[in-house]
Amino acid sequence: MIRLVTRGRFTHDYLKGLLGAPEDREPVVRKVVEAAGGKVISFYFTTGETDFLLISEANEAESVIGSLLAVSATAQFPMSAL
Repeated sequence: MIRLVTRGRFTHDYLKGLLGAPEDREPVVRKVVEAAGGKVISFYFTTGETDFLLISEANEAESVIGSLLAVSATAQFPMSAL
């Protein structure tokens, strides 16, 4: 198994929505990672340069990375580049 550490920043609009409707975002992330054949080990909101830290595991990194990139291009879970 490969461990993946993913860090990212949310867009300003996403953060406004998060403040307006605070809820646990981890189930959404878990669903995306598991659909790509991976497993979420940990998901944290952070402060500083990045807004979140995701630790996941997969047999192959490409499918999980591809899924996270696809999701970041949508309004569901937008991220800006580091």
